[in-house]
Amino acid sequence: MAGFLEQYETKSNWREKAVKWFFLGIFVLVALWGLDWTLGRLGKENISDFRTQWRVRSFYSALEDKRYEEAYAMWGCDKAHPCRDYAFVKFIEDWGPDSPNAAAPQAKKLVVRHCESGIVRTDLLPNQEMIHLYVNRDDLNLSFAPWGDSCSMPSIPVP
Repeated sequence: MAGFLEQYETKSNWREKAVKWFFLGIFVLVALWGLDWTLGRLGKENISDFRTQWRVRSFYSALEDKRYEEAYAMWGCDKAHPCRDYAFVKFIEDWGPDSPNAAAPQAKKLVVRHCESGIVRTDLLPNQEMIHLYVNRDDLNLSFAPWGDSCSMPSIPVP
């Protein structure tokens, strides 16, 4: 009879530990989600935008290593199927070794705006010019931010 009670006590201890770890895991997940949400609201880099930030770093790395075709592919284009409004020749004019943005890999990150569909990252180039890049969260394609460092079109006053 004593062996039976010892076995019951062991199963009870295991069940208590499993329940404790389950609720502790849920608490940690909720806390991390809350921290991520709070950082996003404060305009800080948050966990959910890690991939988009990584994409900008990869783009700058490709430019630094002079892998221009790979960098052009990050815009959703390639030499075989160039973008309609952004040919590879124009890309090289904007990002090539003789362009004003040639020093983009040494740019200093100033601001990251978290938009519904992506991020707008504003960087300060060594020549003191600012560049605004937009990264779409869905396909991670880069582009110039259409409205500068804002997430939406500025309102136009009606006369």
